Amino acid sequence: MSISKTTLTYKRIILSMIIFFIIPLLFPVLNYFLNDETISYTCLINVFTAILMIYDYNLVALHYNRIKRNFKECLLYYLVGIIIFALIFVFNHFLLHGSFLTIDPHIFKKYYGGAILMLFAYCLMLPIAMSICYKCLTDRLNIKSQELMVILFSGLFFGLLFTIAFVPYDINLWIRSYILNALITSVLSYIYNQSTSFLVSALSLATVLLVYNLIIILL
Repeated sequence: MSISKTTLTYKRIILSMIIFFIIPLLFPVLNYFLNDETISYTCLINVFTAILMIYDYNLVALHYNRIKRNFKECLLYYLVGIIIFALIFVFNHFLLHGSFLTIDPHIFKKYYGGAILMLFAYCLMLPIAMSICYKCLTDRLNIKSQELMVILFSGLFFGLLFTIAFVPYDINLWIRSYILNALITSVLSYIYNQSTSFLVSALSLATVLLVYNLIIILL
């Protein structure tokens, strides 16, 4: 793959990835004390995604301004993203059965006071963190001349990293989850490439995750 000009230094790319992957590294420690996966991930995802957004504030602001400058096209791809992500989660629910972070409905109903924080973490902060990280991962790749290769690379490689980090190791579950995560990341990358803002793809995924988690909780 060819290299393109970038606004991100290697230091920023590496530190951004480290901030995100601290979440699964600290999860066993925090979960040991809290003894609840949903609450542990809620705390870690909210805190470290906030840190990631602050650290990469200029990058986030740049992509936010791209939405403002090109709102109609971004809205179009936001809707396209919702449709594709919805189809992926339907496919996963009925056929693939891969693992993706979701809220435990029993914990959600037990701790209504923290319901907003749970939804915020699992449905908004997680997609934003994922989008920032795959953007950092592919920042030095020439998207214009190798768009399909960049989409495949981000899907296969970041999907692999995400699966290793967040899915308990069971070979059958791991393979199914890798397919799911590779599909999700590839679509995140595709929507970003078309809309020019990773926030569009993040918000598309966030919308679907919100509906998906609410269905799980209510049913």
